[in-house]
Parts: sequence; C-alpha cells; structure tokens
Amino acid sequence: MMEREIQSSCVAQDLVRRRLFWWMWAGTVTFILLQELWPPSRPWPLVAVLAAWGGFCTTNAVRCGRLHCYFTGPIFLFAAAWLALAGFGLVGVANHWFNALIFGSLLLGVLAELTFGKYSPRDAKNS
Repeated sequence: MMEREIQSSCVAQDLVRRRLFWWMWAGTVTFILLQELWPPSRPWPLVAVLAAWGGFCTTNAVRCGRLHCYFTGPIFLFAAAWLALAGFGLVGVANHWFNALIFGSLLLGVLAELTFGKYSPRDAKNS
C-alpha cells in the first residue's frame, strides 16, 4: 500500500502531466523551425531548446524522481553548454557524435524506464 501511495505522489508531481510539457514541445518545434528557416541564427535556437529541456528534466528528476530525467537532464545541459561554446568558436562540434550523444541519452532513459519503471526507487526508501 505504501508503494502505491508513493507512486501516485510521484505521478502527481511529474511535470510531464502539466501543460508546461506541451508548451515545451511547441517551443522545441518552433525553435527547430527557426533554426532551419533562418540559418544565421544557428546554433542559438538549439542551445535554447537543449537548455530548456535540460532544466525541465533536471527539475523533474529532483521533483518526482522520473527515471529518464536522471540521464537526459544533465546530458541536455552539457549539450547546450557545448553547443554555446561552439557558437562562439571555442570548440568544434562533430554533428554525428553530438547527435549520437543526445539520442543515446534518450534511448538510455527510455530503456531504463522500460526496465525499472518510470520513477526512481529512491522515493520509496526516503519516505
């Protein structure tokens, strides 16, 4: 019974269940289109998208223990910082490696949730 209460508490706190999540997707599509339609803006729309999703996922990991967010939050923040540095010409970006990092972290997160469930077991131990 206690585990079910913890699970429903996690679900209630999950940001994916809020309108903000859908606004994030709308913003993502908008910024990616901006980047494609206005090439001089590159890489800044993608930096904004990655930073926003990194913050969203990191917050969600702390807030409700969403398992995939433990992987994607830090990876997205790292990718945003790296891409910003590349935008200033301080580092290079090998697109195939950069894309593999992003998609690999998403895949790792999805596989973790399929294997272990949506929420971290840490919540059950701490409550």
